[in-house]
Amino acid sequence: MLRLRFLGLLGVMLVAAMTMTSCENDGPTVVPPRYEGDYLTGSGFYIEEADAQVVDNLVLLGKVWGYVKYYHPKFSDTAIKADYELFELLPKVAGATKSECKEILLEWVESFGKIQTADWMEQWISGQKPTAELGWLDDEALLGKELSERLNEIKLAVRNGTNYYATIRQGRLVNFELGESLHWPEETWDKDTGYALLTLFRLWNMAEYYFPSVGMTNKKWSDVLVEYVPRYVTMDSEDEHVMTTAELIAELSDTHSFMDENRLNKWFKLPVVLGFVEGKLVVTDADKFADEEGISPFELGDEIISISGNTPEYFVELARKYISASNESVLRRDAADLATGVDNDEVQNIVIERNGERITMNVAPIHIVDAYYIGVDWLQEKTYHELIEDGTIGYLYPAKYRNSDAGAIMAQFAGTKGIVIDMRCYPSNYMIYDFVGRYFVPGEAKFVTLTFPNGSLPGYYQERTNSFGEAGGNAYTGTVVVLVNAQTQSQAEYTTMAFQAVPNTIVVGSQTAGADGDIVRLPLPRNLGTSFSSLGVYYPDGTNTQRVGVRIDYPIEPTLEGVRAGRDELLEKAIEIIKSR
Repeated sequence: MLRLRFLGLLGVMLVAAMTMTSCENDGPTVVPPRYEGDYLTGSGFYIEEADAQVVDNLVLLGKVWGYVKYYHPKFSDTAIKADYELFELLPKVAGATKSECKEILLEWVESFGKIQTADWMEQWISGQKPTAELGWLDDEALLGKELSERLNEIKLAVRNGTNYYATIRQGRLVNFELGESLHWPEETWDKDTGYALLTLFRLWNMAEYYFPSVGMTNKKWSDVLVEYVPRYVTMDSEDEHVMTTAELIAELSDTHSFMDENRLNKWFKLPVVLGFVEGKLVVTDADKFADEEGISPFELGDEIISISGNTPEYFVELARKYISASNESVLRRDAADLATGVDNDEVQNIVIERNGERITMNVAPIHIVDAYYIGVDWLQEKTYHELIEDGTIGYLYPAKYRNSDAGAIMAQFAGTKGIVIDMRCYPSNYMIYDFVGRYFVPGEAKFVTLTFPNGSLPGYYQERTNSFGEAGGNAYTGTVVVLVNAQTQSQAEYTTMAFQAVPNTIVVGSQTAGADGDIVRLPLPRNLGTSFSSLGVYYPDGTNTQRVGVRIDYPIEPTLEGVRAGRDELLEKAIEIIKSR
């Protein structure tokens, strides 16, 4: 049963044509406004519940609206407001029969007038790489013959102008921020079905047409739309909207898709670093947050049994539901960090297992600002570059790297048997050309293939392979070992791929974050912004890295025995490899 209630604006009212006439009836015609009013005070659309037909209609509307928004040349015109177009369609479509729904959408598409098409577009399209699922455009049972023909015609339209809602910058990155509004009407803060569905439809279509990994999500992306329409229809509180949107973002399966205002983010945290080792949540660093006397209630390798009554698996499932993660390794990385988050400064009850004995502790959390500055101090004290193993091996920690230091670093490492690049961090400078290419590549080498959005054809991607190298005969000839784990993300993964184009490079460690390529911001109503990886990143041979991570030559993970002994088993393996060559 469908129950519609209109708040303020009457979304189904037909605007009568207004004319100014003289007695001869030859006065100028006044064109009626396209929109019935200002939707800043609310969409005017509210549904308490929806049956299967209403859901089907709304799903179809979401797909047609998004396709037309990004494909129709008319949407280069700033006078056409995509959000308002949706708000005017919602009440008409929601209450329609299946056949009426098709007619309403056909009438809407035709309201933008005729378009100019080009025969050469069809041949050009056949040579492009698609990611969006556009087979539904030919489904006449779904759309009807006429609507299917009109939508396919729009695909062949000559798009001379720039789409106001998705512009391409730097020749490769999509920008959604020019035309999209973050607005949510305060008068209907808790419940506005129109704005709720706008959130869903906007994000779903951004991903459908501009997320290169849309075909790699855990769920089929079209199924996500079907699943979430009923949820956005029935939500009735701000908190439910925020958390449901967090779940929707998590469906992107992309570690770059973090939500700005996720309610899982806490203002306090436990003074400890945790990680999953051999399937157990354990203390991996007890000293980083020790007090002024260097004392910590934790010891390396302490197994966490519960935190305030919550088991490690609770935090894993919480992360799985609300945090977008490219793979299981990074999911557990984020779950371990999530376990340290606390709502306030109250003492937390923690049960650990140490040397076979269960111990209950009461631990006071610290403010996240204090934790941040402790992290800054820790990084400042961290060794940046040094000689180890009696000067035979160089060690570099890229989180403190500066391109201005590159020459001095390589002078220090001259004559060494090998160099360890500890990429279990995020590089502080872009080091691919000024460091890797300049000092390690003996000749020009291909290191990455990128796919980037086609601004004239949403849902299709173009391809480019990047090369580098200028060291020539002065290239470093020793063995290079790059250490990686789930902390190796984005630019760190990209830099690792650059090193892998260098002869004698070996990668040691465990699965990386699987989130590479530049990120783009996705503005959503209620300022629930997020992002996603905007480029497809592949090895030159076409091997994918998104979700998978970089190639690893020697897979190795820390062991409980090693953690408890304070050993860096990945570094030990790197030294062993270099010494053996």
